[in-house]
Amino acid sequence: MTYTTLRYDVQDRILTPTLDRPEHLNAFTVEMSHELVQAFHRASEDDDAGAIVVTGAGRAFCGKQPPVFSDKASSDMPAFYPW
Repeated sequence: MTYTTLRYDVQDRILTPTLDRPEHLNAFTVEMSHELVQAFHRASEDDDAGAIVVTGAGRAFCGKQPPVFSDKASSDMPAFYPW
C-alpha cells in the first residue's frame, strides 16, 4: 500500500504511522483520515504489528484541520466510518 500523507513503519512489533505533512504542521485532511484508517485496517491483518504509536514528522504532531476541508470532512465521515 502506498500512502501520500503518512508513513507506515513496523519495527520490533510496534507500528508507527507517521503523519507526513511537516510543511503544513501535519494539518489533518480528509485524505489523511482515510489513509490512517487504512493503515489501522492493514495493521489488524499484520502479524508483525502488536502495538500502534501515532506520531508526526517535523516539529508538530498534528495541526488543526484546514477550514477548506471542514465541510467535506463532516459530510464524508458518516459514509466512510460505518459505526
